[in-house]
Amino acid sequence: MNIKQKLKDMEVKLSNFAKELEVSRPTLNSYIDTFEKGEKINSEKHQLIFEKLFSNESISKEEFNIIVGRYHKLLERDKILGTLDYDVKTTDLMA
Repeated sequence: MNIKQKLKDMEVKLSNFAKELEVSRPTLNSYIDTFEKGEKINSEKHQLIFEKLFSNESISKEEFNIIVGRYHKLLERDKILGTLDYDVKTTDLMA
């Protein structure tokens, strides 16, 4: 799957998508390359997000935006709590 093309088709700018995921553009590019190669992203949280967004070929633009919005809220919470770099289970335990 070409993630950048899918984002372009849904009129999602990479810079905006990076902000929603609380990562820099270079990090987003790295995550995209890693995921497209079938490898695991080094952030468990972002791996789960990419699986949800890009493992289903038939996700609509509306579904995509809803999912991204939900994950963005969780990532914002993690940033506020200082748990952004923790694994998912530890983050949930601390939250």
